[in-house]
Amino acid sequence: MIHTTRLGLAAAAISLGLVAGSAPAATALPDWRTTASSHTGHLVTVTDLRYATHPRFDRVVIDLRGRRPGYTIGYTRRLHREGSGDVVRLRGKRKMVLSLHPARAHDRAGDSVYTGPRKQAVHLPTLRGVAFLGDFEGYVTFGFGLDRRAPYRVFTLRSPRRLVIDFKH
Repeated sequence: MIHTTRLGLAAAAISLGLVAGSAPAATALPDWRTTASSHTGHLVTVTDLRYATHPRFDRVVIDLRGRRPGYTIGYTRRLHREGSGDVVRLRGKRKMVLSLHPARAHDRAGDSVYTGPRKQAVHLPTLRGVAFLGDFEGYVTFGFGLDRRAPYRVFTLRSPRRLVIDFKH
């Protein structure tokens, strides 16, 4: 069974990548961004997530081992647990989902190596909640609860490798 979040992500990626300038697919909300990994077939390992506030933005940092993953990020109406499809409730008026691919949060034996929060209320100006939504079939997915539909930026850093998301206040 195809998970509805994955279907929404696929629809957003297709609408952004193939139909430039047209309206996004009905299952996606505006502002979806997709970036492909330049290293296909190499899984990045997701090990941690942390967050903090700064004078003009709240920052989420995801620690990675390996090469830079691709990702899909965007606003969504509901957050779903990967694999089961269960709805995940988080504080905040708006929800955002981030899916890293190809990625994993487990070792070769199948044991989790992710040490960050699983689901946590956050009390920052913009960021209100974070959730680890799953490690499923080459995708590692996170959800964020925000106080409003905030402008954001995503970028990667090296030494050590990290994916960073800044949510403007």
